[in-house]
This record gives sequence, C-alpha cells and structure tokens, in this order.
Amino acid sequence: MDEARKVLECEGFSRTLGIVYDEISPDRVVAHLDVGPQFCQPMGIVHGGIYASLVEDVGSLAAWWWLGGRKLAVGSSNDTDFLRPVTEGRLTATATPLHRGRTQQIWIVDIVRDDGKQAAQGKLHLANLSLDSLPDR
Repeated sequence: MDEARKVLECEGFSRTLGIVYDEISPDRVVAHLDVGPQFCQPMGIVHGGIYASLVEDVGSLAAWWWLGGRKLAVGSSNDTDFLRPVTEGRLTATATPLHRGRTQQIWIVDIVRDDGKQAAQGKLHLANLSLDSLPDR
C-alpha cells in the first residue's frame, strides 16, 4: 500500500476532494470521503458529481493496482446511480471487480452512508493501455 500512497500523494484531484484510502489490494479497494455543505447542490444534498468522482477515483486505482504497473488503466465509461440522499457525514466507497481482462476491466463501486445504507453504486469500465500510450507532457 505504500507504493499506492506515493502515487496518491501526487494525484491532485483525490487530494483536493479529500479522498482517504483505507484498504488497497488487487481484489478490493476501500476509501472514504467526509462530506458537508461544500459538496452539496442547491437542494442541500451531496452533488451527484461527488459520487461519480468517487467511483472514478476508487475504481481507477483498483484497476491500476491489479495491473501491477505493467499497464495503465483509464476510464472509458462511468455509470453511477444515486440511490439515497446524503447531506453530510462519511461516504465509504468499496470497489470490487466484475471483469478483469487483457484489454479492459469493469469494476463495481458501492458507496454507503454512515448508517450503512447504500447511497450510490457505480459501474466503471476501463481500458488497459500500454505504458507508452500517454502523450508526452
């Protein structure tokens, strides 16, 4: 998990949101995010983009970790369903694999509230790319 933490320290989006990783393994990744008014839409509930961001971030890290540094995993589709409202508290996201293949992966990310009830669920499709496929920065 130390290697993953080093990567996460450089990742500005996760750090900006405040996502904290609690467990990282090739078969499961768990993270949490404490939410409050700063993440709410005008109706006072957590914005759907926060859930989708959790799905993308946690699922992408899980896919990358499973590849073990041999390839990159980049999201190609994020389908997130919002099931119960949250106004504040802790959201816990758990990513588990649905499919892991040579060229693509699919991860399911369940997001639960403080009371243990499911707030959202996402399905993240990712493409496995060679390490040299990213453009020069």
